[in-house]
Amino acid sequence: MLNDEETKMNKVDGQILIDAPVQSVWEVLADFGAVYQWAPSVTQSYSTSENSSGPGASRHCDIAGFGGVDEDITEWNDGSNFTYRASGKGPISGAYSTWSVKAQGGQTMVSVEVRYGLRFGPLGSLLNAVILRRKVKQSLDDGLEGLKHHVKTGEEIGTDFRAPMAG
Repeated sequence: MLNDEETKMNKVDGQILIDAPVQSVWEVLADFGAVYQWAPSVTQSYSTSENSSGPGASRHCDIAGFGGVDEDITEWNDGSNFTYRASGKGPISGAYSTWSVKAQGGQTMVSVEVRYGLRFGPLGSLLNAVILRRKVKQSLDDGLEGLKHHVKTGEEIGTDFRAPMAG
C-alpha cells in the first residue's frame, strides 16, 4: 500500500514479455545483489545483507553516470513481486521500484513501476520534464531488455547494451 509521500512521486512504468517460465525469470530477479548481470546501467552490484533475496535483503549498486545507490526490499511476495526503496542521489530524493512477474501461457510478463521524488523544487521539476524522466524511462526499458536477454542466453549485460528502438 502506498503512503502519502509515494503517491506524490513521479511514475514511470514498463513491461516486457519473456519467452521463459515464471520460475526462470523470478530466479534471476530474486538474486537481488546480482542485478549487474542483466541491468546495463548497473556497472557493479553486491548484497549488503546476509540474505540475497526476500524481506530485509539489501544491495549497493554503482550506476553508470550517476554514482552509487543503496537499495533495500520493502515488500516481498515470493514468486510474484517485490518492491525496493532506493536512496536519493543528485536531483532524485529517493525512489521505489516494484517488479512483478505473471505467467502468460508458457511465457512471463514482467511489469515494473518506478516512483521517484525530486529535489531542488521548481528546478528539479524542470530537470525532470526536460531530461530526467526520459533517462529513467530509457534505463527502465534497457533493464527490461537486458533481463530478457540474460534469461534467454545467461550472458551478462555490458553497459553498452541498449533496448531496441520501438518502431
